[in-house]
Amino acid sequence: MRYLSLALLVALPLVGCVDEESAQQLDAQGRFHDALQMIDTAGDGYVPEGSETQFEIEVDGEPGQVARADLQSYRQEVLSEASAAIEQDLDAGPASQQIAARRVLASIHGSAARHAARTAMTEWTGLSNQGATLQGLMIAIDRADARGRLYSADEGELLAQLNRDSVSTTRRISQLEKDASRTNRGIQDLTIRIQDLKAQAQAALVGDQEMRLEALTSVGLERYDLYDQAAEQKRAADSALAKAQQLQVQLEVRESEWSILSKQLKLTRESAAFLKGQIEQTRQRQRQTRQLRDNALNTKTQATQGMMGYFSQISEVYTDAVDAEMTGAAERLTEAIGLLTEAVDASRGKNQTVIKLDLLAAMVEKTYVLTSHILVSSSYGFKLAAVATQAQRVLPEQAAFFQDNAAKVKAKQVELIDASKLVIAEANELAAELSGSLSNEDPLGAIATRQAERLEGYQRQIEESQLK
Repeated sequence: MRYLSLALLVALPLVGCVDEESAQQLDAQGRFHDALQMIDTAGDGYVPEGSETQFEIEVDGEPGQVARADLQSYRQEVLSEASAAIEQDLDAGPASQQIAARRVLASIHGSAARHAARTAMTEWTGLSNQGATLQGLMIAIDRADARGRLYSADEGELLAQLNRDSVSTTRRISQLEKDASRTNRGIQDLTIRIQDLKAQAQAALVGDQEMRLEALTSVGLERYDLYDQAAEQKRAADSALAKAQQLQVQLEVRESEWSILSKQLKLTRESAAFLKGQIEQTRQRQRQTRQLRDNALNTKTQATQGMMGYFSQISEVYTDAVDAEMTGAAERLTEAIGLLTEAVDASRGKNQTVIKLDLLAAMVEKTYVLTSHILVSSSYGFKLAAVATQAQRVLPEQAAFFQDNAAKVKAKQVELIDASKLVIAEANELAAELSGSLSNEDPLGAIATRQAERLEGYQRQIEESQLK
């Protein structure tokens, strides 16, 4: 965004053609320049003194606040102010300024959408681990329920069942160890690929910066070529980062799976140790059977209460911090697409082609956000379905509650998939139009082709993530 605003600052005086007799138009153009300077300030890479974000904390049991230098929060605040300023004069000034204003405002919406999506994915990473704990509580309830039923029988049947459970648990441990090892190898592979892509992006960004610096001291066609080469470097960096983000989503899903497997393995090993102890003590507990059954029922009741409270917390965080943020990100990109569509309609020639590429990029970005949302809902819905299945056996009175929640997540995913299909169809149509109007040697045509490839990748992910 910093480079887009700098380029616009240079270009506007050349294309704006300010009417000196119109003070209102001149003021609007001045305000637009001020907004562009705010955007450049947001990209400085540091938080100015006095602009720290206030966070709520607790000190000695009392509520308080602490100031922290949160760069991303600061950037979004500044961009939000710039956005409000631009929106006031969106239809002011010459046509070139109106087009530029829509492009800049669209880029701000895109930045806000990416920030919201990153925030949601961060929350989801933590929530995934909590989901594993929820499943662990269901395992504890299942185990307590099984003990309660077994302790109602005679000790001979109990001992036989414990032995069978011990054999089954040992096999389960072996399978979980294999699954965890395979998942860990997948995490290592994705981590290496992400690091490679980030390194490529960093190298491209360095090249972009160097060419832009060199362009500042160049003139004429050489300067234009340097800016064009810098833009290509920037697009290469964006492409590498987009691929890294795509792999990051897969990595987070794998890490969530690994966390679940690790906790299940720990709980299963604990269960195996418990079973071993029970087998050794069964003959000495014949007179204690009734007490043990009561203890198991109490444990089930306590675990059930804890599990329901824990699920309530998880559900609230998912709704407010994950689902809502992802939905908001998609809405911001919808606004960006609308602005860029207006800019395309108002432009002509080569400039229109460039703006169409911006529009295509916004569509692809929205597809990425929708795809991430679908992947997250798939993982969350899978966890809910697993809990609902366990509840049917050990908590039949709660089964309908979990089934209803799982159904709502699935219904939301269906809406997301339908929305993604519409965006992908429109984006593919635009990509085909651009590819058909540009030669194979034209860098802009290559960009359109790469965007089409990204859409194809997102579509595959969506097809693989649909809840059954």
